[in-house]
Amino acid sequence: SSWNAAAERLYGWTEGEAVGQHIALILPPERSDELPDLLARIRRGVRFPAADTERIRKDGSRVAVSLTVSPIHDGELIGISKTARDISERRRTDDNAARAALLLAHVQDAVIVTDLEGNVTCWNEGAVRVFGWTAAEVLNQPWWARWPDDGRSRLKTLIAGIAAGQQFSGEWQDFRKDGSVLWVDIRVARILDSAGQPVAILSTSHD
Repeated sequence: SSWNAAAERLYGWTEGEAVGQHIALILPPERSDELPDLLARIRRGVRFPAADTERIRKDGSRVAVSLTVSPIHDGELIGISKTARDISERRRTDDNAARAALLLAHVQDAVIVTDLEGNVTCWNEGAVRVFGWTAAEVLNQPWWARWPDDGRSRLKTLIAGIAAGQQFSGEWQDFRKDGSVLWVDIRVARILDSAGQPVAILSTSHD
């Protein structure tokens, strides 16, 4: 009964094409059985929080949406309001992040990411193999927290320099969890966002 301009942009049908059509117009075939249950629950007064799902565009393509469904009352139930927000970009970002995490898990070298203050935000399986600490033991901790006291100032100085725009590559003396010393070939640099602003520090270490 109502189809706004945003719905036209999202789904492709104009208001004239959509108004009067059954809502199944935009439902993927495998989700058609959701509709009777949803309508029955709405009639009972159930409110639905936003949920991620898929819908069909006019050209047959699918779009990921965050859908909110609410009853419309005028003393009694007279309709249903459905608000959909396109989350395709967020889903692509999530998928890319999942793929990146999978790749990191299989990299043999240690890959460590910290914020600009040096707090660890990523510690891959390679870092576990090289240094001995698990991710749970180091995440959200300063990178230098695992170092002996007399070596921490060296690592703090490195982090401060990288955060200020320096880069470092070469041989570096490091430590394992058991206290033994090892030498690594290390590369450390800032990570910049799409606007060119520094957001993190990336380190890769090869034993």
